[in-house]
Amino acid sequence: MRASTVVTRSARPLGAMVCAILLAGCAGGPGAPLARHVLRGDGAMGPGISGHVIVEPRDGSRILIRALDTARTSIFAEVYILTSRSIVHALERAASQSVRVHVLLEHHPVGMGRQPETVASELQAAGVAVRWSDPSFALTHAKVMVIDSRLALISTANFSRAGLTADRDFMIWDRTPRDVYSVNSILRHDWNRSSGAVDAPNLVIAPSSARGKLESLVRGSEARLDVYGEEMRDPRLERVLANAACRGVAVRVIVPTAPETGSPIYRGGCVRVRVLTRPYVHAKVILVDGRRGFLGSENISPQSLDRNREIGVLVRGQAIRELSHVFDRDWKRGLPAHAGGS
Repeated sequence: MRASTVVTRSARPLGAMVCAILLAGCAGGPGAPLARHVLRGDGAMGPGISGHVIVEPRDGSRILIRALDTARTSIFAEVYILTSRSIVHALERAASQSVRVHVLLEHHPVGMGRQPETVASELQAAGVAVRWSDPSFALTHAKVMVIDSRLALISTANFSRAGLTADRDFMIWDRTPRDVYSVNSILRHDWNRSSGAVDAPNLVIAPSSARGKLESLVRGSEARLDVYGEEMRDPRLERVLANAACRGVAVRVIVPTAPETGSPIYRGGCVRVRVLTRPYVHAKVILVDGRRGFLGSENISPQSLDRNREIGVLVRGQAIRELSHVFDRDWKRGLPAHAGGS
């Protein structure tokens, strides 16, 4: 990265934001425990981060990189896969400008070999504090970042080339102080490998609350359910979706490959399933009645819901409209899957 591309924090125009939460005491090496939060009365963000939802592969990494470049005090990330060179360079750039950068990495993401160790060594050499995620989880599959404890990014996409340039994925900016505080609390517990309940009514957290909240979301549907799922492997949640369809809810599911013929999702022939191969469907999204929904890292599988560390969020408003618009376009391009019909 050439020096001319580095933007100094003093040169960035900043806008007023809502009251935010500052994660204090992050300085120190990779093994340093993280301190508790203190409240702060101001916050700011740079230009170009006004979009609530990032749609991949349409938007790429530019909005995320711009957000990272506005960080003034801290960046905290919990990541399943981190291979995007632009994101790695942004984290290194922040660390070089006295931003406290902490990254929790999954040590053994499927199929990645020694790549996590390579990127961990590179980040540490640049002054980034890195820790392997808690091995008590089957996998740490979350994809989240918190910038200056004022802005949380919750993602279905890995921070990888495929996640940012090839796959159908989504990221959402969350500025709600309570949500940001809750994400910070989860990351702090995971960094310190400590237990503790987190009051997070808007978050969908595995393995603690994800299954119950997603089943409740589906059961509360009245007219329409739209679902993106990379995996359709959880018989229990699939039955909940099928039951909703058979009581009259219009249920549409988009997947990258058709579920097996015996999958409960086909029970009663009520759920419509379509396969979309380009872009590859990596998203994990549930949209309910055009008014509310879920976006996060949770796949529809027992491991994801019951044994992994996953983080998602319940969404409303403009985010639902944007997600629904993309879903409708993808639905038109998909092909019917087996008994799912059209």
